[in-house]
Amino acid sequence: MSDEMDVEHEIAKLLVQLGQSQADEIGDGTTGIGVLSDSLLKQAKQSLDRGLLSFCISDCFNLAVKRGLDVLSEISDSFKFSENDKELLKRAALTALGSEIVRRCQIPIAEIAMGAPLAVVDLRRRDVDSELIKVERKADGRLEDWLLVKSVIIHKDFSHPKMPRIVEDARMAILTRSF
Repeated sequence: MSDEMDVEHEIAKLLVQLGQSQADEIGDGTTGIGVLSDSLLKQAKQSLDRGLLSFCISDCFNLAVKRGLDVLSEISDSFKFSENDKELLKRAALTALGSEIVRRCQIPIAEIAMGAPLAVVDLRRRDVDSELIKVERKADGRLEDWLLVKSVIIHKDFSHPKMPRIVEDARMAILTRSF
């Protein structure tokens, strides 16, 4: 929706970009980020009207961010991950998926959200190569149809109705040049 908005004001453009970034990265919370930004801008305007310099306001916002990060560090919990005990990961995924959009399919989507990184994690290096995870959207797809595929998916139209739909133990040559 934000890409359909035609805005002129520089602050409005920044707010649209902020909302779009929130939607792209998180997928939810665009209203909340707009309300929070509005409140911060109102406070900044009041401070400017009282004669506070803009760089002082900016410094105060930076201090608030640092304080917020400190508080998050103080209240955060760490846990020992075990491949055999995935319950904590599932609970974290369920918490993150608390939006109204996915509520009806929260448990299966949480299992997918937990399973995708676990499929590509390197436990020795404590690293997840997110480049190996891809979310593929299909037209007319529903949340109920989501599934985790631990494989390579090739979207190809079938040139003949008798072509096999699934090929197991296949050997492939991927060519990046047309002939």
